[in-house]
Amino acid sequence: MKVIARPSSSGGRSAVCGIATDGCEVFIARNNSAQIDVYDADTLSRRRLIAIPGLRCLYGFGYDVWGFTLCTKNDCLYVGYQKNVVRRIAICRQRYAS
Repeated sequence: MKVIARPSSSGGRSAVCGIATDGCEVFIARNNSAQIDVYDADTLSRRRLIAIPGLRCLYGFGYDVWGFTLCTKNDCLYVGYQKNVVRRIAICRQRYAS
């Protein structure tokens, strides 16, 4: 078992508010983050960050991702936030050395 943790800007850990996988990669959304962490599904090492366009801090309380889902057919993430916004974000697959 491997624990995936990333320190928040305040020094603590950011709570996970969503997770999805396609078997090759693991996508994690965290509270107070405008990015989605992408990890290798086998090694759980971080591959990259995906920015969530248009996500803004609301009322001084941080970012508010309500949920997201992964679509392998269209190679994208659908991210819901700020009450009535759903953003489609393309997943740019990168090749990694084994």
